[in-house]
Amino acid sequence: MRSRVFVCILVLLLVAKNTSSQVDTSKAELLNVVKTATERIAQSPNSAFYYGARGEAYYGLGELGKALVDLNKAIQLDGSNWEFYYDKGIVLYDMERPKAAIDEYSKAIALDDQKSEAYSGRAASYYRIGKYAKAINDYTRSIDLNKLNPATYYNRALCYSCLKDYSSAVYDYTIAINYSPDISMFYCKRGYARFEMDSIDAAVGDLKKSIELDSRNIYGYYYLSLVYRKIGETDDFYYNYDKAKKNGLPKYLYIKDKHEQ
Repeated sequence: MRSRVFVCILVLLLVAKNTSSQVDTSKAELLNVVKTATERIAQSPNSAFYYGARGEAYYGLGELGKALVDLNKAIQLDGSNWEFYYDKGIVLYDMERPKAAIDEYSKAIALDDQKSEAYSGRAASYYRIGKYAKAINDYTRSIDLNKLNPATYYNRALCYSCLKDYSSAVYDYTIAINYSPDISMFYCKRGYARFEMDSIDAAVGDLKKSIELDSRNIYGYYYLSLVYRKIGETDDFYYNYDKAKKNGLPKYLYIKDKHEQ
Protein backbone atom coordinates (compact mmCIF):
# COMPACT_ATOMS: atom_id res chain seq x y z
CA MET A 1 0.00 0.00 0.00
CA ARG A 2 1.65 3.22 -1.12
CA SER A 3 -0.51 6.15 -2.20
CA ARG A 4 0.60 9.35 -3.83
CA VAL A 5 0.11 11.08 -0.47
CA PHE A 6 2.51 8.73 1.29
CA VAL A 7 5.10 8.92 -1.49
CA CYS A 8 4.99 12.73 -1.53
CA ILE A 9 5.83 12.94 2.17
CA LEU A 10 8.54 10.31 1.96
CA VAL A 11 10.22 11.98 -1.02
CA LEU A 12 10.15 15.32 0.79
CA LEU A 13 11.91 13.69 3.73
CA LEU A 14 14.57 12.15 1.52
CA VAL A 15 15.21 15.41 -0.31
CA ALA A 16 15.39 17.30 2.96
CA LYS A 17 18.13 14.91 4.08
CA ASN A 18 19.95 15.34 0.73
CA THR A 19 19.68 11.59 0.11
CA SER A 20 18.62 9.66 -2.94
CA SER A 21 15.16 10.45 -4.26
CA GLN A 22 14.50 6.71 -4.58
CA VAL A 23 11.57 5.83 -2.32
CA ASP A 24 12.71 3.66 0.60
CA THR A 25 10.14 2.09 2.89
CA SER A 26 12.49 0.84 5.57
CA LYS A 27 11.31 0.96 9.16
CA ALA A 28 13.32 4.11 9.80
CA GLU A 29 11.71 5.90 6.87
CA LEU A 30 8.24 4.77 7.91
CA LEU A 31 8.86 6.13 11.40
CA ASN A 32 9.98 9.40 9.82
CA VAL A 33 6.72 9.57 7.88
CA VAL A 34 4.76 9.01 11.12
CA LYS A 35 6.76 11.75 12.85
CA THR A 36 6.42 14.25 10.01
CA ALA A 37 2.73 13.57 9.45
CA THR A 38 2.05 13.92 13.18
CA GLU A 39 3.78 17.30 13.22
CA ARG A 40 1.77 18.44 10.20
CA ILE A 41 -1.48 17.21 11.77
CA ALA A 42 -0.73 19.32 14.85
CA GLN A 43 -0.41 22.33 12.55
CA SER A 44 -3.34 21.40 10.29
CA PRO A 45 -5.71 19.13 12.23
CA ASN A 46 -8.30 19.08 9.44
CA SER A 47 -5.92 17.82 6.74
CA ALA A 48 -7.03 14.42 5.46
CA PHE A 49 -3.77 14.28 3.47
CA TYR A 50 -1.59 13.77 6.53
CA TYR A 51 -3.93 11.34 8.29
CA GLY A 52 -3.91 9.22 5.16
CA ALA A 53 -0.11 9.29 4.93
CA ARG A 54 0.33 8.43 8.60
CA GLY A 55 -2.20 5.63 8.27
CA GLU A 56 -0.18 4.12 5.44
CA ALA A 57 3.01 4.40 7.44
CA TYR A 58 1.38 2.67 10.41
CA TYR A 59 0.27 -0.07 8.04
CA GLY A 60 3.83 -0.51 6.82
CA LEU A 61 4.95 -0.81 10.44
CA GLY A 62 2.36 -3.49 11.08
CA GLU A 63 0.28 -1.31 13.40
CA LEU A 64 -3.05 -2.09 11.79
CA GLY A 65 -5.25 -0.64 14.53
CA LYS A 66 -3.55 2.74 14.34
CA ALA A 67 -3.67 2.62 10.54
CA LEU A 68 -7.41 2.02 10.63
CA VAL A 69 -8.00 4.92 13.03
CA ASP A 70 -6.07 7.34 10.82
CA LEU A 71 -7.75 6.19 7.61
CA ASN A 72 -11.17 6.54 9.22
CA LYS A 73 -10.22 10.09 10.17
CA ALA A 74 -8.99 10.82 6.64
CA ILE A 75 -12.30 9.59 5.23
CA GLN A 76 -14.23 11.68 7.74
CA LEU A 77 -12.34 14.76 6.57
CA ASP A 78 -12.42 13.92 2.87
CA GLY A 79 -14.85 11.27 1.70
CA SER A 80 -14.14 11.93 -1.96
CA ASN A 81 -10.68 10.38 -2.14
CA TRP A 82 -10.85 6.81 -3.47
CA GLU A 83 -7.39 6.00 -2.14
CA PHE A 84 -8.46 6.33 1.48
CA TYR A 85 -11.18 3.69 1.01
CA TYR A 86 -8.79 1.50 -0.97
CA ASP A 87 -6.15 1.70 1.75
CA LYS A 88 -8.76 0.98 4.41
CA GLY A 89 -9.79 -2.10 2.43
CA ILE A 90 -6.20 -3.35 2.50
CA VAL A 91 -5.98 -2.85 6.27
CA LEU A 92 -9.27 -4.63 6.90
CA TYR A 93 -8.22 -7.52 4.66
CA ASP A 94 -5.03 -7.95 6.66
CA MET A 95 -7.09 -7.80 9.85
CA GLU A 96 -8.97 -10.89 8.61
CA ARG A 97 -12.12 -8.87 7.92
CA PRO A 98 -12.69 -9.56 4.20
CA LYS A 99 -16.40 -8.71 4.18
CA ALA A 100 -15.69 -5.27 5.62
CA ALA A 101 -12.83 -4.90 3.14
CA ILE A 102 -15.23 -5.60 0.26
CA ASP A 103 -17.40 -2.68 1.39
CA GLU A 104 -14.43 -0.30 1.36
CA TYR A 105 -13.15 -1.47 -2.00
CA SER A 106 -16.66 -1.00 -3.39
CA LYS A 107 -16.68 2.58 -2.14
CA ALA A 108 -13.30 3.19 -3.78
CA ILE A 109 -14.63 1.79 -7.07
CA ALA A 110 -17.77 3.93 -6.83
CA LEU A 111 -15.54 7.01 -6.65
CA ASP A 112 -13.19 5.91 -9.45
CA ASP A 113 -14.02 2.83 -11.49
CA GLN A 114 -10.78 2.98 -13.49
CA LYS A 115 -8.40 1.72 -10.80
CA SER A 116 -7.34 -1.86 -11.44
CA GLU A 117 -5.91 -2.30 -7.95
CA ALA A 118 -9.28 -1.62 -6.32
CA TYR A 119 -10.88 -4.44 -8.32
CA SER A 120 -7.99 -6.75 -7.45
CA GLY A 121 -8.32 -5.92 -3.77
CA ARG A 122 -12.03 -6.64 -3.79
CA ALA A 123 -11.43 -9.83 -5.78
CA ALA A 124 -8.92 -11.07 -3.19
CA SER A 125 -11.52 -10.45 -0.48
CA TYR A 126 -14.18 -12.34 -2.42
CA TYR A 127 -11.70 -15.18 -2.86
CA ARG A 128 -11.06 -15.33 0.87
CA ILE A 129 -14.78 -15.85 1.61
CA GLY A 130 -15.21 -18.41 -1.16
CA LYS A 131 -17.03 -16.18 -3.65
CA TYR A 132 -14.93 -17.37 -6.57
CA ALA A 133 -17.22 -16.30 -9.41
CA LYS A 134 -17.37 -12.74 -8.05
CA ALA A 135 -13.61 -12.76 -7.60
CA ILE A 136 -13.16 -13.82 -11.23
CA ASN A 137 -15.41 -10.96 -12.38
CA ASP A 138 -13.33 -8.43 -10.47
CA TYR A 139 -9.99 -9.87 -11.57
CA THR A 140 -11.26 -9.74 -15.15
CA ARG A 141 -12.15 -6.07 -14.76
CA SER A 142 -8.73 -5.43 -13.22
CA ILE A 143 -7.08 -7.11 -16.21
CA ASP A 144 -9.17 -5.00 -18.59
CA LEU A 145 -7.66 -1.93 -16.94
CA ASN A 146 -4.11 -3.26 -16.61
CA LYS A 147 -3.12 -6.21 -18.78
CA LEU A 148 0.53 -6.21 -17.67
CA ASN A 149 0.27 -7.48 -14.08
CA PRO A 150 1.09 -11.21 -13.92
CA ALA A 151 -0.17 -11.51 -10.34
CA THR A 152 -3.71 -10.71 -11.48
CA TYR A 153 -3.70 -13.56 -14.00
CA TYR A 154 -2.25 -15.88 -11.37
CA ASN A 155 -4.90 -14.93 -8.83
CA ARG A 156 -7.70 -15.35 -11.34
CA ALA A 157 -6.26 -18.77 -12.20
CA LEU A 158 -6.48 -19.74 -8.52
CA CYS A 159 -10.18 -18.90 -8.62
CA TYR A 160 -10.72 -20.98 -11.74
CA SER A 161 -8.94 -23.88 -10.05
CA CYS A 162 -11.22 -23.61 -7.03
CA LEU A 163 -14.16 -23.94 -9.43
CA LYS A 164 -12.38 -26.91 -11.11
CA ASP A 165 -12.18 -25.01 -14.38
CA TYR A 166 -8.63 -26.18 -14.92
CA SER A 167 -8.49 -25.32 -18.61
CA SER A 168 -9.12 -21.62 -17.86
CA ALA A 169 -6.67 -21.82 -14.96
CA VAL A 170 -3.90 -23.18 -17.21
CA TYR A 171 -4.58 -20.39 -19.69
CA ASP A 172 -4.14 -17.71 -17.02
CA TYR A 173 -1.12 -19.36 -15.41
CA THR A 174 0.49 -19.44 -18.84
CA ILE A 175 -0.02 -15.71 -19.33
CA ALA A 176 1.44 -15.06 -15.87
CA ILE A 177 4.47 -17.19 -16.78
CA ASN A 178 4.92 -15.35 -20.08
CA TYR A 179 5.17 -12.09 -18.14
CA SER A 180 7.27 -13.47 -15.26
CA PRO A 181 9.02 -16.71 -16.29
CA ASP A 182 11.13 -17.01 -13.14
CA ILE A 183 8.43 -17.40 -10.48
CA SER A 184 8.36 -20.93 -9.10
CA MET A 185 4.77 -20.91 -7.87
CA PHE A 186 3.38 -20.04 -11.31
CA TYR A 187 4.76 -23.30 -12.70
CA CYS A 188 3.78 -25.18 -9.56
CA LYS A 189 0.11 -24.24 -9.78
CA ARG A 190 -0.04 -24.74 -13.54
CA GLY A 191 1.50 -28.16 -13.03
CA TYR A 192 -1.18 -29.10 -10.52
CA ALA A 193 -3.95 -27.88 -12.85
CA ARG A 194 -2.47 -29.97 -15.66
CA PHE A 195 -2.32 -32.95 -13.29
CA GLU A 196 -6.05 -32.54 -12.66
CA MET A 197 -6.55 -32.52 -16.43
CA ASP A 198 -4.53 -35.77 -16.74
CA SER A 199 -1.85 -33.98 -18.77
CA ILE A 200 0.81 -35.95 -16.95
CA ASP A 201 3.92 -35.13 -18.99
CA ALA A 202 3.10 -31.41 -19.00
CA ALA A 203 2.40 -31.52 -15.26
CA VAL A 204 5.73 -33.20 -14.52
CA GLY A 205 7.55 -30.65 -16.66
CA ASP A 206 5.96 -27.72 -14.84
CA LEU A 207 6.50 -29.15 -11.37
CA LYS A 208 10.15 -29.94 -12.06
CA LYS A 209 10.59 -26.39 -13.35
CA SER A 210 9.02 -25.00 -10.17
CA ILE A 211 11.51 -27.00 -8.08
CA GLU A 212 14.39 -25.92 -10.31
CA LEU A 213 13.46 -22.29 -9.62
CA ASP A 214 12.93 -22.87 -5.89
CA SER A 215 14.42 -26.00 -4.37
CA ARG A 216 12.39 -25.46 -1.19
CA ASN A 217 9.02 -25.21 -2.91
CA ILE A 218 6.95 -27.51 -0.70
CA TYR A 219 4.04 -27.72 -3.09
CA GLY A 220 6.23 -28.42 -6.09
CA TYR A 221 7.45 -31.60 -4.40
CA TYR A 222 4.02 -32.43 -3.01
CA TYR A 223 2.15 -32.08 -6.28
CA LEU A 224 4.90 -33.99 -8.08
CA SER A 225 4.51 -36.80 -5.55
CA LEU A 226 0.79 -36.94 -6.34
CA VAL A 227 1.55 -37.25 -10.04
CA TYR A 228 3.99 -40.10 -9.49
CA ARG A 229 1.61 -41.81 -7.09
CA LYS A 230 -1.13 -41.69 -9.71
CA ILE A 231 1.03 -43.28 -12.41
CA GLY A 232 2.52 -45.86 -10.06
CA GLU A 233 6.09 -44.55 -9.89
CA THR A 234 6.58 -45.54 -6.24
CA ASP A 235 10.21 -44.51 -5.73
CA ASP A 236 9.65 -41.08 -7.28
CA PHE A 237 6.49 -40.68 -5.21
CA TYR A 238 8.27 -41.35 -1.91
CA TYR A 239 11.27 -39.22 -2.85
CA ASN A 240 9.20 -36.11 -3.63
CA TYR A 241 6.72 -36.66 -0.82
CA ASP A 242 9.55 -36.94 1.72
CA LYS A 243 11.16 -33.79 0.31
CA ALA A 244 7.86 -31.95 0.74
CA LYS A 245 7.60 -33.11 4.36
CA LYS A 246 11.20 -32.15 5.17
CA ASN A 247 10.56 -28.69 3.77
CA GLY A 248 7.50 -28.16 6.00
CA LEU A 249 4.48 -29.71 4.31
CA PRO A 250 1.39 -28.93 6.46
CA LYS A 251 0.23 -32.02 8.32
CA TYR A 252 -3.28 -31.82 6.91
CA LEU A 253 -1.76 -32.70 3.52
CA TYR A 254 0.00 -35.81 4.80
CA ILE A 255 -0.91 -38.90 2.80
CA LYS A 256 -2.14 -41.74 4.98
CA ASP A 257 -0.73 -45.00 3.73
CA LYS A 258 1.68 -47.68 4.88
CA HIS A 259 4.58 -45.31 4.41
CA GLU A 260 3.12 -43.16 7.21
CA GLN A 261 2.72 -45.95 9.76
